[in-house]
Amino acid sequence: MKEEGFKEVDKLPTPSEVFNIPEKPPITSLLFKVYGPAVIILGVGIGGGEFLTGPVAFVRWGMYIFYFSLITITLQFIYNIYCLHYTVATGEPVLVGLKRIHTVVPFIILAVMLTWIGFPGWIANTGTMAAWLQLGRLPTAADFWTVTYPWIVVLILLAFLIVAVGAKIERTLEIIQWTLTIGMFILVILLALYLTPLSIWIETLHGFIGYNPNTGTLIGYFPSDVHWLTMAAYIVSPAFAMGLNLLIMGWYRDKGYGMSAKVGYIPALIGGKKITLSPEGMIAKPTPENISTFRKWIRITWGEHFWLFFIGNILGMLFPALIWRDVLPLGTKVAGFAGAAAVSQGVATAHGYTMALLITIVGFIILFTTFIGILDLFSRVWTDTIWSVSKSVRESRIIKNDVRRLYYLILVIYVIWALYATTLAPPLILIQISFSNLAIATVIAVPFVMYLIRKKLPKEYQPPKWMDIVNIIFIIYALWLAVFVIGFQLGLIK
Repeated sequence: MKEEGFKEVDKLPTPSEVFNIPEKPPITSLLFKVYGPAVIILGVGIGGGEFLTGPVAFVRWGMYIFYFSLITITLQFIYNIYCLHYTVATGEPVLVGLKRIHTVVPFIILAVMLTWIGFPGWIANTGTMAAWLQLGRLPTAADFWTVTYPWIVVLILLAFLIVAVGAKIERTLEIIQWTLTIGMFILVILLALYLTPLSIWIETLHGFIGYNPNTGTLIGYFPSDVHWLTMAAYIVSPAFAMGLNLLIMGWYRDKGYGMSAKVGYIPALIGGKKITLSPEGMIAKPTPENISTFRKWIRITWGEHFWLFFIGNILGMLFPALIWRDVLPLGTKVAGFAGAAAVSQGVATAHGYTMALLITIVGFIILFTTFIGILDLFSRVWTDTIWSVSKSVRESRIIKNDVRRLYYLILVIYVIWALYATTLAPPLILIQISFSNLAIATVIAVPFVMYLIRKKLPKEYQPPKWMDIVNIIFIIYALWLAVFVIGFQLGLIK
């Protein structure tokens, strides 16, 4: 059985062959040889919603709204596994696969993506934390051009240099997230355990079901004074990028999951070598052996996603929020130019400068490594799409069939845009705008993904039907939120 457009091969590579691990690998082999993309996703996610937009909402309305985090993370968890069925079976990122519906579809998704990544609030908020370190106080609008923005420029250029180094970009990001982000995350947990009083922990437990004793709400508390930009940015921000999580499949392709091991990857500019990246995916004949191997790969994705994506993101949303909630009074409305530095000032007031210095350095590293992942993601998805659909670009005088040339050309364009875009609005507003648009993006993207997988992927490699029901719930959830986001953007609601 051969799906049109796929090159059919006899054998699906096994995890043992790809990663040189035993048939039943120990947990250490899984963690350090197999699991990787989910670490990148966790690290990039923590620096947006978990460390910033979530806590900003919690200090305004309390931990009573934490149940939204559980809903959002769960829906993305299932959706990601759904998408991985396609990439493991074919070696194609889902975004690239969407061209099998129509060539224009991947570019529709990329256009939608611009409403998210196009507002690089991550690096702008990293700049606010650097400004706090320099000034010893909250940065204001008056400090933007003299202190905050120069830091933003330096950090954007530094991120570019980091992405340029290494043999394989995906591996470079893994190393960064394992060493820096995960290390900082553990430190945040320890700080939260040390700083947070029992009353905030009890409030958080109430928030798991939305119980608010102050209003008498037994379940599903929702604030009456909601500000939709702040609320929407929080609800969509846990984990990663809602329906745009299809974009992360490029990291799994480059890691070598399933058929991806035969397709190729994007190498780095410095230290990398020219690699042939196939513009088309492949698919193994649905023999009993290949189907068995495919199921092994899917079990690996379930394990990686449960521990690193699902549990990791719940903890990632929980512990930074506890620190923010402890040091900033309930009802606080964080100012746009203060951004992430608000927690630094709060810790300084409540626990002294030394503790504030520690949390600022931690937050700075988390936000900066997040932007490194975003920088790569933007360039990666545009590169994958253009590389796949345009032979004339691949064989042009500039690109010369070297995927690195296209990747870094796009990277430079985004760097130039980021230098300008970070001046368009205060840092906190930038990231809230970008996240709030993810609800609209989900309503657009998820139906395309469901159609691709059900119509273009052989049945033997398709996910179970119950996942479609979860995805429909995901769309309805996002549609509810999108209605209010659009109403807010049009000025129809506050």
